[in-house]
Amino acid sequence: VQYSLIVRKSEQISSGLEVIHFQLDHALEAAHSSADPQFKPDDELHIFSLGAARTEQLGTIIGRLKEQSSFRQLPGIVTVGGNVRFPGTYPMTANMTLKDLVDAAYDLNSDTDLNYVTIVHRSFDSATNRYIAQFESFNLIRHPAQTIPLAPLDHVHFFKVNESREAYLSGMLDTLKNQVHGNQLAPQVAISGSVKLPGTYPLEKGMTVSRLIAIAGGISESAY
Repeated sequence: VQYSLIVRKSEQISSGLEVIHFQLDHALEAAHSSADPQFKPDDELHIFSLGAARTEQLGTIIGRLKEQSSFRQLPGIVTVGGNVRFPGTYPMTANMTLKDLVDAAYDLNSDTDLNYVTIVHRSFDSATNRYIAQFESFNLIRHPAQTIPLAPLDHVHFFKVNESREAYLSGMLDTLKNQVHGNQLAPQVAISGSVKLPGTYPLEKGMTVSRLIAIAGGISESAY
């Protein structure tokens, strides 16, 4: 009931779609209020079962959103993977935040690591005339999910507590290395020794020693 959608013919894009997210329980509790959306001609209402994956029901919508994209206009979709109930690709909605995506995926699993949540953005690089990946991570204890905006084609990943990050991050590190020009160094940093999750991590703007240690699961007991 936290995730229902209205699919609407876009007034800005010819033959395009606009996807509107609302909370069904709020609409029913506050009928005829701003929480209870009004329909426009040819709208489609999509209501999802609580315990069922949304992939099949969303498939047609995702396909239509991809079809209306172009080289300079990314498709209005976002993807979430890792330790959520229903990982997959979801429609982008207006002013979408990370919390909206978590609601779409029917919440996080109880053993999710809130200290290290990664988001990969895509941005157009006019110098190379291509899209490049931009990586950032968040501590959801300090930065609530509702304060983190999303953009088209974002990819979000949640880890389990003390789960190795190596398998997922290796591909990201390769992508970041391939974007480096000339004599630039790869944007990565390594940590070894008495931490729970040693390894190589993407270097983020303003990253400090304490942040890297936290990302690596903290100091291991053998360090004391």
